[in-house]
Amino acid sequence: MSFQIEPWHIALAVAVIGGGAYWFYRQKNVKTDKEDRKILDELRNQKGKNDPLKGEVDPDQEKLKDKLAADEEEAPMLSAADQIMPEVKASAAAESESAQAPEEKPAPREPEQKELNFSQTSVEVPRYVRPAGHRLAEIDEGVEAVAHFTPEAGEYFTPEAIAMCEAAVRDTEMPFPLNLSFFNADTGLWSASLPAGCRTCSQIYLSVQTADSVKSLDSMSASRFISLAERLAIDLPAEAEVPDGETILAKSEKVRRIVERFSQYLTFKLVGCRDIDDSALNQAAVACGFSYTEGHYEKREGTQTEPLIVLGRMPEFKNELGLALNIALSVPASDPLAQIFSVANDLAARLDLELTDQLGAPMGSRAAAGVARQLAERYREMQAAGAAAGSARARRIFSVV
Repeated sequence: MSFQIEPWHIALAVAVIGGGAYWFYRQKNVKTDKEDRKILDELRNQKGKNDPLKGEVDPDQEKLKDKLAADEEEAPMLSAADQIMPEVKASAAAESESAQAPEEKPAPREPEQKELNFSQTSVEVPRYVRPAGHRLAEIDEGVEAVAHFTPEAGEYFTPEAIAMCEAAVRDTEMPFPLNLSFFNADTGLWSASLPAGCRTCSQIYLSVQTADSVKSLDSMSASRFISLAERLAIDLPAEAEVPDGETILAKSEKVRRIVERFSQYLTFKLVGCRDIDDSALNQAAVACGFSYTEGHYEKREGTQTEPLIVLGRMPEFKNELGLALNIALSVPASDPLAQIFSVANDLAARLDLELTDQLGAPMGSRAAAGVARQLAERYREMQAAGAAAGSARARRIFSVV
């Protein structure tokens, strides 16, 4: 026979478990109530005994307090004010008052939008200022007469001595400008002038060019230069290295001969079938980068004082123009022949002209190759003579000062 669990079986089990739990809870509460009543009765029995409010004190407890007080050392007492540092007493008082009176918080409001001022947020960054000057003195002993000065006593020249030196140079007349170069030991650079009050000048050069394409130093000019150098040696005072008159004149003659030999132009002609109008010529020349100067047009390279290419009318015929390249001032590396051919082709296209050589023969590829060989040979000759075309020395002696 099998046993089946009926619903009433489950209900009976739940009732039994619930009744047992309720009986256990009641027994526990009864025990707790008895213990509480016992503690209350003990407190009632002690009431009135050693009650400070009625003035009654337990003699046993008072004896114990007296004994403990006799055994303890008297300790210093700190007030609340002593425990606060002087710097924060005021703030502590303020905080106490604010704690007693609650602060009324203002109602929140929308933040005000302000226009940004970027000029106030910019930060000025200090910029490095490079000292003026050059690592090497700007002199050329190959074409200049040069005197060198070093302090006779001490390490540097005084600012007063330098001022006297500059004044003496300004008062001296020469065919070419006199140049001073000062070495500033503080910066390690050479310059044509010094900052006011500079006390670190340890070397001075005095120089003058001996010749150019127009003039040269003579014996009188050489003597004037030597006299000036000797005067500066006394005024500075300084140890001076001054060239003699013969050396200056020999250098002047050498430079003059080099200038005479290589002061040449490479010339071409532009020929038209009819006369060239002045207005049309001027418009075409300006468009090609020329500027008009004293009856002809000039085209310069950079900051050169002398023109690199010259354009003008040929005196014999009104239908011809002359186009010339200054060989000494041209820089071989920049291909000057290609430059002048480019300018010639531009002018020819604008004015309906034809490019020819000096004799009037058309400038074809074979003729252009021959001109290129001749120009390269001239560059080699100038290099061997110590005056390379387009160099600083060439620009100095082949220009008019």
